[in-house]
Amino acid sequence: MKDKIRIIALVIIFIILLFLCNNFLNKQENQIINKSKNTDNTISEDTNKLDENKINISEVENMSENVLEVTSENFEKEVLESEKTVLIDFYAEWCGPCKRLSPIVEEVAAEETEVKFVKMNIDNCEDIAIEYQVMSIPTLVVIKDGKEVERSVGLIDKDKIKELVK
Repeated sequence: MKDKIRIIALVIIFIILLFLCNNFLNKQENQIINKSKNTDNTISEDTNKLDENKINISEVENMSENVLEVTSENFEKEVLESEKTVLIDFYAEWCGPCKRLSPIVEEVAAEETEVKFVKMNIDNCEDIAIEYQVMSIPTLVVIKDGKEVERSVGLIDKDKIKELVK
């Protein structure tokens, strides 16, 4: 008898849970329908935002023209044999502080025409990173006449970068 009561109680609980789940899913469905109706109004706003982002992306692309990506193959020519002072930005794609530093370096590169700015991905150029004893990134190294003259490790501001290359 006790087993029958337990089974009946479990069935009742199961039916109540099914009813609650059904109500929850109906509410979720109604919210999705309402959101889809409202998106028609925001499509033009989103399109405007995308247009603004296109402008910002093109500005960044123009800025990155001032910073040359170097590899192990062209390092000697672009850095060591350069007649200008060179600032090397050692970075990695996965590095958060590197991502924050990169636009700052690009901004300084656009302003400082007497200095050559290059960046080097340490994952692709381990040999150069080892040669320059890059133990942490981001690392900025200033090369003058083929020799290291300054170094900075970690995220720094625009003024400090300008001081490095002076």
